[in-house]
Parts: sequence; C-alpha cells; structure tokens
Amino acid sequence: MPYSIGITPILDDLRTAVINGAVTAGFVDRGAGPYGVGSRLLSLGATCFYELAIRDGRLWLRGASDAGFADASGWVSLCADDWFNIVYPATWRVFAFADEVYLVVQHQVNCCHWLAFGKSTIPLPASGCWVAASYLGQTGGEYETTLLWDGGSGTTYRQTSCRLFGGYGAANSFLHTEAGQWNLSNSITASRFPLALLDAQPSAYNQEAILIPVIAFAVTPSLMGPGVQLQHARNLRIDHYEFAQIITLGGDKWMVFPWYKKNTNPRSYESRATGTFGWAVRYEGP
Repeated sequence: MPYSIGITPILDDLRTAVINGAVTAGFVDRGAGPYGVGSRLLSLGATCFYELAIRDGRLWLRGASDAGFADASGWVSLCADDWFNIVYPATWRVFAFADEVYLVVQHQVNCCHWLAFGKSTIPLPASGCWVAASYLGQTGGEYETTLLWDGGSGTTYRQTSCRLFGGYGAANSFLHTEAGQWNLSNSITASRFPLALLDAQPSAYNQEAILIPVIAFAVTPSLMGPGVQLQHARNLRIDHYEFAQIITLGGDKWMVFPWYKKNTNPRSYESRATGTFGWAVRYEGP
C-alpha cells in the first residue's frame, strides 16, 4: 500500500499529502467538509468520515459516523501554537493502508508530530471510526492537554499523552464504540495494556525490544473489551533505535519513531521529551 515522503515549508502540504495517500489507499475525497473554509472531508465506506481542517496555524482532525457530523468526535490536532509546534521546513511521511492512515512529521532533526485515523477491524455496535493526533483540541475555548501526562503514581505509569490511545484517558484519541459514544476517558486504554512489557524493554541480554500491539479497551453500557487493535502500528521502546530506522521481522518491515522527542536520560519522560517511549509503523516503501 502507499508510502510517500517529502519536505515542505508549509502546513497545507501536510494535509494534501494525507489526502493523496488516503485516496490512493481507497478512501474517498469528498471535497469541502462541514466545518467550512479550510476544511476537507474523507470517507471510508458508508459510516466513517474524517474531516481535516486548517485553522489557527494547525492541522485539525475529527471523525464522524455521518457526512453531516451529527454523531462526531472531538477535535485533535497535529501540533500546538507554543513550543510544541512544527518548525519548517519539515519532512513528512505518509503510511496509507486500506483501513488506517498515518502522517508522521519530522522537524528539527529529532522531533516528531503525528496524526492518524482509520476504522477498527473489531466488530462494534457503532462505526468503529477512530481518530488520534499528537495534541488534543476542542473548538471554542481551546482546551488542550499537556504534551506529557503523568497518568498515575509511580514511574511505571508516567506515559505521554501524545501516544496513540495513550495517556490517562486517551485524551488525544477518539473511537466510535456505540451511538454518541466517542470519549475514551472512562475506558481501559492502551496506555495501561502494555506497561509491564514496555517497562521490561529492552532486553538486558541483547538490547532488542519487541513490537507491542496498540489496543484500546472500551468500556461502555453495552461493551467491555477491545475496541480497536491497530493493524499497522506498534508500541516500542526505542533505547537502541534511531529516528526512522527500519526493522525487518520476517517478511514485514517497520519504521521507528519517538512519540515526540527521544531522550535516554531520563528514559521515562521529561518536560519536553518522551524518553525512549516510541512506536513503529508498517513500512512498505522501497
């Protein structure tokens, strides 16, 4: 499926790259979105809609189960308007698959922002549409979570809110689990699922780390169990991996990224880095 890479001095090119990649993978470009000027709409099947809007110098994303966005998620954003912003020119990479799309933006050599959307392959009472990005955002009033999130006591649960379905309450991710239900704040999120495995990585014997599934467990009135398991992304501890390094496992290749900025001391987190918490996206490029 499509993999593309480029360098851009402007934000608009990032959205264009996402749309082009998604369309090549089978998503439908529906033109202008309901948000208005600067908005574009993509769809997947009859029940998954994704709106990409540019406003206030940011790229925003939300999902819906209908083209009119009557049953819609909140907004998430690729970046913020303070120090957690993209410095141009930036290198972008799009990984597009039949049911998942990932945009990873690299700037200042070692900083990473990302945006992703898709459809859950797990049968759900609702559409299974999901959206996620580095930063949380809401229209009107601009409520945004911090980059790093201490999700509980102790160092083992200090994760980054800029993870896919990560941080306490998955503040930067939305999954449509049933009619009107998108908020994962009361769910058992993927940030809890892999903690013991992440804390045990990398191996003290050979310094390797394993790829860990990205899963969100949803808890709603009619559902308690896995809501989504991503097919083309994995959690990874990146102590001994470099930015955009390719890992080959059998017939599969995976490209490695930090969630924002790698730091090995401390390796858990600090105010403006995400330690050695990272992820990998399935790579089908040259």
